[in-house]
Amino acid sequence: MTADGEIWQGGDAGRRWVRRGKLNGPPEAFMVHGQSLYAAVSQLGIAHSSDRGRTWRTLYSPPRPSG
Repeated sequence: MTADGEIWQGGDAGRRWVRRGKLNGPPEAFMVHGQSLYAAVSQLGIAHSSDRGRTWRTLYSPPRPSG
């Protein structure tokens, strides 16, 4: 994952990389659990991908400030 949220997957000892997808913002944290990817995205919440980062589903969105 890059600082701007692009998801890349490498194989063959890192000689080739394939762009899989992109988050809707810069990641604050990233975790892989089995085949699932999780990312915390500033201002947006927690996102999950089950297709190697191609698509993302929001699991949690922080409450919007009232005002």
